[in-house]
Amino acid sequence: NTNMHRVYAYLIKQRFISPDIISHFAKQHTLYEDKEHHNAVFVGIDENGVPRQASKRSTNSYGNSFRITCQGSDTRYSFAHFGESKRLYVFEAPIDMMSFLTLYPKDWQKHSCIAMNGVYENAVLAALKNHS
Repeated sequence: NTNMHRVYAYLIKQRFISPDIISHFAKQHTLYEDKEHHNAVFVGIDENGVPRQASKRSTNSYGNSFRITCQGSDTRYSFAHFGESKRLYVFEAPIDMMSFLTLYPKDWQKHSCIAMNGVYENAVLAALKNHS
């Protein structure tokens, strides 16, 4: 999509995520809004910055919401931020991770954090291997 109005509105107004946190991931191209349905798309990249995994989450506040890992995703890579410290925070979902960063913003970029997208523990194992 050419803008992220619905994703920003959903994350800020419904989930109370800091606009600065949203903007950080949008600028990193690991968060965007899909054109067809205006879903939030969370992207996992490999150690070379190549997108390897994507998960979608509905931004619709009416009716049924959904979460899906996109077909062809390599679940060894997940939505994450890698800082320079050895500390790694692990979360079940991308919005959980962004909520934590909103609540504890001090120096968050120096630490690492990763969302498992439910049960993909192999993303955490790959992160520990590739970023230790």
